[in-house]
Amino acid sequence: MRYSWTLEKQNWDNLLELISGTCWLRTKLDILYQDDVPDGPGVYVICLKLRTMNFNQYPFKDLYEIIYVGRSEHSVRARFLRHCSSPKRGVKEAKECFSDNLEYWYTEINRNQVRELEAHLIGCFGPPANLKQESIPARTTEGRPAGVY
Repeated sequence: MRYSWTLEKQNWDNLLELISGTCWLRTKLDILYQDDVPDGPGVYVICLKLRTMNFNQYPFKDLYEIIYVGRSEHSVRARFLRHCSSPKRGVKEAKECFSDNLEYWYTEINRNQVRELEAHLIGCFGPPANLKQESIPARTTEGRPAGVY
């Protein structure tokens, strides 16, 4: 998987069309803020704001880095709680590295749209904590007993 922003203009155009009309809100990625997060379906991004790490000079002080993109077809709050209490490897490493500097941005959307929006966000931003198993294409042939050519 590629880890960084895509340079394919069409991907960005598609993403802009998908997020048109959505409303993104944010809260600190901390269990104390669970009531800020709604209980409906949606898509979310876990972001690092560099300013909170004492990067107070331009251009760094205004930058956000998307660390992880996720979705929930049922409850973005449930996913928030899971990331706070028992995150998987990529988010766990981000929490260990950036501790209190992570924000949880989310938007509630129709559950039929969450997979598409998540895929486009991952495709455009290439977040480092999104783990993807790469498969190796293989072709099998009819088996032969050992030693028979």
